[in-house]
Amino acid sequence: MPISGTHTVVGALLGAGLYGTGPDNLNWEKLVRIVGSWFLSPALAATISFLLMVTISALIMDTEKMRYRTRLFMVQFVTAGCFVATVFILFYLMKFEFFKTI
Repeated sequence: MPISGTHTVVGALLGAGLYGTGPDNLNWEKLVRIVGSWFLSPALAATISFLLMVTISALIMDTEKMRYRTRLFMVQFVTAGCFVATVFILFYLMKFEFFKTI
């Protein structure tokens, strides 16, 4: 069963804090923000992906001359290009010392 390291660490720290100091000494606002981000991140990513797909589809697939499969291939090609560019930029940024400390 796959697990998330972040979920595990937060749960372990929460359990240790509850056991060691009790519920009154925990920062519940931070916990709510962390757990909220676990639900907000996928929803936000899905929304941004949907908007990008609609925008790219409107720009590329809005022509009468192209067949549907060709237009669909163009959308997939542009999306793959964006993915490759994003991965390249992330690996390029990882060379810098600042990002190694994060």
